Amino acid sequence: MESIIETASRLKALADPVKLEIVGRLYRSEKTVEDLSRELSMPQSTLRKYLAELEGSGYVERHGGVKSKYVAKSFDVRLNPQKISEAVQLSRSALTPLIVEEKGRRLVGKLRSIGPKVKEGKLSIYDAAHMLGLTYLEAYSLLEENRFLK
Repeated sequence: MESIIETASRLKALADPVKLEIVGRLYRSEKTVEDLSRELSMPQSTLRKYLAELEGSGYVERHGGVKSKYVAKSFDVRLNPQKISEAVQLSRSALTPLIVEEKGRRLVGKLRSIGPKVKEGKLSIYDAAHMLGLTYLEAYSLLEENRFLK
């Protein structure tokens, strides 16, 4: 079973309308970075970043050598609330060490200053997640585990 962090990461890759546009265009026909750059009027560096994220999440694949062409892979996005709930319960105790390891120790310092504001109701979990550079679920887990949620 895919972990809740992996699921959130895969869904995050599709959370941007531009990335959805890229997948749609690649579904219709394979394209190079240059093709997409011209069609979307976007810098190639940005497109390469988006394509790497979409490829890493399994939504597109690359073919060829120097002038690689990208194509959208066939996929279904299905969410089962029961499975999500089970994954969250299994993952919750393991989330904090993984998040801290991935995001770095600077996160702990930010959490210490933001956490009390959330606890006092002066800051929403959503805003805290944004300030911490985390997903809502990651922020919620960190805040809960560090007793900043009532």
